[in-house]
Amino acid sequence: MPKVIDLLPALGSDAARFCREHPDPALLLEPHGEGRSAVDTPSLPQSTIVAPTETVGAGSTSVLGPLEAARQLAQLHIAVHPDARVEWLTKSDRNPFGALITVGRARNNDLVIAHATVSKVHVIFTKAGQHWQVSDERSSNGTFLNGVRLAQGEKRAISPGDLLRLGPDIVGRFFDAESLFDFLALARKQAVKAR
Repeated sequence: MPKVIDLLPALGSDAARFCREHPDPALLLEPHGEGRSAVDTPSLPQSTIVAPTETVGAGSTSVLGPLEAARQLAQLHIAVHPDARVEWLTKSDRNPFGALITVGRARNNDLVIAHATVSKVHVIFTKAGQHWQVSDERSSNGTFLNGVRLAQGEKRAISPGDLLRLGPDIVGRFFDAESLFDFLALARKQAVKAR
């Protein structure tokens, strides 16, 4: 899979074209092992100030207002390692379960992460209307969304830029097509400024 830095030169400026070519959501997975970045998700929730939000569902998740979402997106380039890999959450023929995108260590998952701390089927992504959800599938080492552990079998809304940790070692950020384009465009702009 491509690294974030490898996508920057060919990004272009046409968001609609990018979204047609890459319609699926993606996880930007941090390097792990020896070259692992220092970015990590804490096991306990961090205190954060979240400004204008809209509650979704049963009050368990908040969606940022457009201005606050833009402010946070502008800071994400700092939080994602330049060697992060882009892993598309694409339905494959290996998984026979219709609308479910599975992620885990077993070869029949849509996205295979061959790491000892990832369960055979660790999480499942589903789309509910215009929003995505993630659920922990009774993983051995837990799933953490923005630092909060999901209960086994619990399904939660996941939003662009959210931090997802699978067990102690695999850390990634979730993006839909539009937010990934915006993030990559911002990362490219920052890379040009740094030169």
